Amino acid sequence: ITKMYRQILLNTTHTPFQRILFRKSVNEPIKDYELQTVTFGVNCAPYLAIRTLHELAKDVQTTHPIASQILKNHMYVDDVLAGTHTLNDAKKAQNELIIVLESAGFPLRKWISNTADLLTHLPKDHLLDADLLTLPESNSAKTLGIRWNAKEDDFFQKYTLNREKIRIYETCSFI
Repeated sequence: ITKMYRQILLNTTHTPFQRILFRKSVNEPIKDYELQTVTFGVNCAPYLAIRTLHELAKDVQTTHPIASQILKNHMYVDDVLAGTHTLNDAKKAQNELIIVLESAGFPLRKWISNTADLLTHLPKDHLLDADLLTLPESNSAKTLGIRWNAKEDDFFQKYTLNREKIRIYETCSFI
């Protein structure tokens, strides 16, 4: 979801708690602002974002049940991490998600799939990478520190070993 936090309006009774002081230069007077949307970096921001998605899922449960289920169970804050067993089911899920999230002002971007059929009808600027349509061998996307190779449909991690920082631990038994 593009700029998710900026799309979530706060109740006006809560905006005084999101005040910032700002000035463009030391020669200007300090101005006092109340932010009207969820602020990135505030510790409650992920909760508010997820709570908003759960409320949306509840609102559309009868009209868009697939999207509702995905919003409740397959979101990591602003990332949708979902899949299906058939192309037809994937297309239904994709269409419902687009409709539901756009209706709430949450545009979906950075699409990736291991099936080009799910990507070809989307505008190129909505894709994670326009080259994904050819599914190159080296293509991968990263979420939560885990990479996914769309062509091979494999998960993997990249890491480098720093020999100086590696410690050897004895084997322990846990009861």
